[in-house]
Amino acid sequence: MKYCLIPILFSMKVLIYESNVEQAFLLHQQLKELIIESKYTVDPEEAKLFIYQYRPDLLFIGADSGNIQDAMDIASFVHIHQRLLPFIVIGSEGEAEKMNQYKPFYPFAYLTKPLMSKSLFSTIRLAVQSNEANAPGHEELFLKTGTKYEKLDLRQLLYAKANGKYTELHFIFGKRLMRISLSKFVQEKINIELLRVHKSFAVNAEFISSYKSDEITIGENKIPIGRYFKDDVQNYLRQNTLLLSVPQK
Repeated sequence: MKYCLIPILFSMKVLIYESNVEQAFLLHQQLKELIIESKYTVDPEEAKLFIYQYRPDLLFIGADSGNIQDAMDIASFVHIHQRLLPFIVIGSEGEAEKMNQYKPFYPFAYLTKPLMSKSLFSTIRLAVQSNEANAPGHEELFLKTGTKYEKLDLRQLLYAKANGKYTELHFIFGKRLMRISLSKFVQEKINIELLRVHKSFAVNAEFISSYKSDEITIGENKIPIGRYFKDDVQNYLRQNTLLLSVPQK
């Protein structure tokens, strides 16, 4: 049976992680019948790599995979590094306890095998609609320089710094100046996670290499943490990083 597809599903990409290659291929074939592009892998490290390289719109994780810890690690990885990527957990009937272990990572939905095409399609459509409602925004910015417009990849933005009526955008490849206040810039709908750490600074959380109570390090740049922002910054860092104590020699 064919289902009427909303246009966006034609262009979406799905990634499948399932330790059982037969189960992975079966889901891949079901998605193919629904005219949805997909890629699958049984390797957890490859799955993480695909998340960055393939840039899927939706992820399926097999909850009853042979090594449950590998599947949990991928869910945790998405929750920490790719929060805008919705994922669906798939398990067998009677595996409710195992599937509940994923709750801390906020999966979009749970599905039980065998997967019916109708329920599969409906869940995917809801995931896409939900993701559109929380639209990730722009990843590229066109900035006028002289008489031409330069396209800048916002994913390469390290941090932004207030400079009067302007904002300095510090990228991996250099600095650009934009006529917009820092406060307005951080409110723009852009597909990177900007963390306001000071009245004059906002940082791309992906590039934080180290931090202490009053300072964040991004590469060779030392960014101050303002007193007003300190509690929010510390709470964010505690929630999104794994803290380990290293004994002093």
